[in-house]
Amino acid sequence: MFQQTCSVVKVPLSRMYRIIKKTNFTSLIIMFIILIQFAFAYNTTDYLEGYGDFSDMKQWTLNDTKDMMTAEHITEGNETFLEVKKKGETEINFRNGLYYLFTKSQPEHLRFQFATSQKEIEAANLRLKDSINDKTVVSFRCGYAGFIKVNDNQMVTFYNKSVSNSSHIIWTQADILIQWEQKQVLIWINNTYMGSAGLYHEDVTGVDQLLIYNLSPETESWWKDVQVCKERCDENFTYSQILIVMIYILF
Repeated sequence: MFQQTCSVVKVPLSRMYRIIKKTNFTSLIIMFIILIQFAFAYNTTDYLEGYGDFSDMKQWTLNDTKDMMTAEHITEGNETFLEVKKKGETEINFRNGLYYLFTKSQPEHLRFQFATSQKEIEAANLRLKDSINDKTVVSFRCGYAGFIKVNDNQMVTFYNKSVSNSSHIIWTQADILIQWEQKQVLIWINNTYMGSAGLYHEDVTGVDQLLIYNLSPETESWWKDVQVCKERCDENFTYSQILIVMIYILF
């Protein structure tokens, strides 16, 4: 019969420090937070109610005359998307375009795919805003040296290689997480974290309108899979992407 005994092993403080440093205590905390998140499901309610596929254009309103701008639902094979054309010799306007109204709320995730015909002038504009007070939380736009811009972040990334035309559209996906308390947004392009920006208007307490337009004349843009979600448009997006951002910020 065997008797198991145990004894207390004294570990020098210097060695304990090396062990903690080696295991990277901060990373362990991050992993713990991520595991906790898995226990809670995000609300994936889409305030656009699925109409961000533009299959039912009656749910959208075009507040610009058709001789200045057109917005048309296109179906090609299994793909469905929106084509926006701004005609020549029209005025630059930040308010006119195709819009969808929903109940005023504080959505946390804006997701869409886009393409544009220009890189030297501004086009492919999208705003998430409070229509009553005419104030914007997210202002997304493309143009001027081929930069994607979000709010006060004027150089999110280049999109030069994705400049498109109606016969060859190269899609780019954007994910924007809105942090209302911190008054900032986090930006991903094609699932790669690109940085942050402040809210366009910091005093906005909620939004009720998504507006799509082209700022400059003689431009085209294309949009699909547009969603404005209560917490997350895709639960799987958060668990992998937020971990990457936390590591990026902490290290």
